[in-house]
Amino acid sequence: MVLQFMTTHFSPSYRIDVYPKGFKPLLIAEKGVVLYKGGNIYYYSLQKKKYKFLIRIPISLKWRLFSKSRILTRIFRLEPRGVVVANKIIYFGLKGKLFSLNLSDRKSVISKSFRKNMNSPLYLTRIKNLHGFSDGIAYGEYFSNPHKKSVNIYYKPDGCSWQIVYTFPQGVINHVHNMIPDYNNNTLWVLTGDDDSSSRFWKAKNHFQFMKPYNKGYQKFRSCVILSYKQGLVWPTDSPEQRNYVYWMKYMQEDFENKNIITSAERYPINGPVVNAVVLNEKKAFVSTTVEPKFSKYKLKYLLSKKTADGIISPNCIVYKIQLNYNNIRVDNIVSLKKDILPGGLFSFGNIDFPVMLSDNINGVFIYVNSCSPYDGRMIYLHEKE
Repeated sequence: MVLQFMTTHFSPSYRIDVYPKGFKPLLIAEKGVVLYKGGNIYYYSLQKKKYKFLIRIPISLKWRLFSKSRILTRIFRLEPRGVVVANKIIYFGLKGKLFSLNLSDRKSVISKSFRKNMNSPLYLTRIKNLHGFSDGIAYGEYFSNPHKKSVNIYYKPDGCSWQIVYTFPQGVINHVHNMIPDYNNNTLWVLTGDDDSSSRFWKAKNHFQFMKPYNKGYQKFRSCVILSYKQGLVWPTDSPEQRNYVYWMKYMQEDFENKNIITSAERYPINGPVVNAVVLNEKKAFVSTTVEPKFSKYKLKYLLSKKTADGIISPNCIVYKIQLNYNNIRVDNIVSLKKDILPGGLFSFGNIDFPVMLSDNINGVFIYVNSCSPYDGRMIYLHEKE
């Protein structure tokens, strides 16, 4: 694979549609897109090409007013994160609250509040028909935690209230990145970070009664997403200060319980750390790299720095398409957008996000651009050419 570092690059295999600024896509349905803008929820019809107001989110007047400014939206991180859908209810995190949206009756409520200094989980996870688990949604706490305070996993069984189902004791991890059902192996993968000892894949079974680290802690296992298939695992790394790769590991044995991570797993270089991803099926996913500043213990220096972290090769956010089958994996660069000139610590990292894809009939992928020129704050539809 050859890395391409163009200022703006779209693969010729895709046709692009660029949409008006400020509408962040939350999910893609069969005929339209559910979007967020300025504290409100909208629906965009892909056929009629029209926007329709749906719901007003119960956020404070302060955040609602700030949301009218793109710059303030970036500074105060005023857009949803961790979107998931369960039983036709949309859940997402925003400014320390977990919101739920019922599009049928057009109501939005605050489902719960997060712990102090936590804005939102990186991901909310839908768990359905996974052996050993009741159907529901879950998240792990994600917050700045350099002293490794205890970290909780919350679970909401369908029709029930939120409950703590597992707690990582003090001194074990910094936070939880993601939890991913693995239907091939009847396991829930729990991905944690950020320092070496915290960066692990954990196997959860039997509704978190079994929780065991699958590997030793290294930056190689600092990740926000896993693609699981019968023969092994694929994951991109999320390491701002070290070189990043997409790893492809094949299992050594047929018995999953005895399988070990292979230290010689194949790897494919990528431009920087991966936080955002959308998995379309067992054989195809899209991931994107971030552009973030080099860490400094001095907060003001970090906020205003334009120097990128050491693990970032170029100041471009890149979308990679990952395709795999039994014998090989392919990693292709399909989009490259340059981080804009505003410091990422204060004005938000450069990143490209993906909405939840509910439709199987979308021939391509939707993306949402943050802090990259010239498409900051815009949704783009990448049509895959036949």
